[in-house]
Amino acid sequence: MNNNIFKYHWYSLLKNNKKKEKYYDRIVVDYDYILNFFDKKAKLDLTDIEKLAERPFRFYTSELFYFTDCYGNNYTLKKYLTLPNSYQFKLVIQHATNFRDRKVDQEFDQNLPIILTNSTLTKKLLSKYAPQAELIPISYPFLYASDYFSKEKFLKEKQRLGKNLLFFPIHSDCNLSISFNLQYLLEKLEKIKEDYHFDSITICCYWLDILNNSIHQICKNFSHNYNIVCAGHLMDINFLPRLKTIINLSDLVVSNFPGSYLFYSMALNKPFYLMEDDSIQNTIKPGNEHVKEFQDWKEKLFSLPEVKEFFEVLNEPRLTASDKQIELRDRYCGLDSFKNPQELREIIDYSEELYKNGNYKKYALPTEIYW
Repeated sequence: MNNNIFKYHWYSLLKNNKKKEKYYDRIVVDYDYILNFFDKKAKLDLTDIEKLAERPFRFYTSELFYFTDCYGNNYTLKKYLTLPNSYQFKLVIQHATNFRDRKVDQEFDQNLPIILTNSTLTKKLLSKYAPQAELIPISYPFLYASDYFSKEKFLKEKQRLGKNLLFFPIHSDCNLSISFNLQYLLEKLEKIKEDYHFDSITICCYWLDILNNSIHQICKNFSHNYNIVCAGHLMDINFLPRLKTIINLSDLVVSNFPGSYLFYSMALNKPFYLMEDDSIQNTIKPGNEHVKEFQDWKEKLFSLPEVKEFFEVLNEPRLTASDKQIELRDRYCGLDSFKNPQELREIIDYSEELYKNGNYKKYALPTEIYW
């Protein structure tokens, strides 16, 4: 983890409980301010990408585990359960999709009783990394998100876009900078548009690449009238509703990398085309050179048998999901683990009971996220 991004606040050094409680109260107020910061963006159009990617000066979270705040996972589940924003989860919410046997230290080393995971497969693969916790599959928080648009606005936007091809380019993250031959990919997209009679091409850019002034600027230099959108900042409470709406507006989803959007698209029964792209290059960001996981990242990831299977199965544009894609969906997306509000509330209550009676964190460790 890049220590320039996430740092425990000096709150954790306080010894006096009264001072801790007072300081925690102030952090919660700061967190409410951040919620308001992102809530004001709820009326922005999906194409207001610079404003959607905008970050606050700093971000506070009052959750026991800061990853729970990523992409508004906590906010989405609280809204689904009609819990107040001030509620603090006593569990870990895995912040992204999982499809392989891989430990994410920040998620599995927490002293909390439950980890919400994607599927029975991920529970089987990952339980060994958290013997102190119980893994419970609920599918993706993405599926619990409400729609970003009203029905009327959605139909109006769908009418404007017509038959829509959606492209998710591989994106950078806090640890790696990613580059690739975008012009080559855009030419392939134009060919697909022509061959399959699409009316529009939507390109969904990641917030970090927008801040770096990269992909969206290159797209604008082309004469084609691309519909360039963004789901929002990493900590935006409406990230998942936007992303869900962006995918639902599409008729075919395309990418040059098997990111979370692949699994979300499959979960929504959208046909997915995974394009081969030999031009992808990655650079480790300063401060992470010693991290073994990021060394030879591309070679390691693309040699995984799971990734090879994704490229083999999703190897051509289609207007309906193939039987093999549906098999992938059923294996990875955990749709049979999706919980209704009562079922999910029982899990939350169970985590409260375990937390209360066990030797777990008794005070929040508010984390201030620096940029």
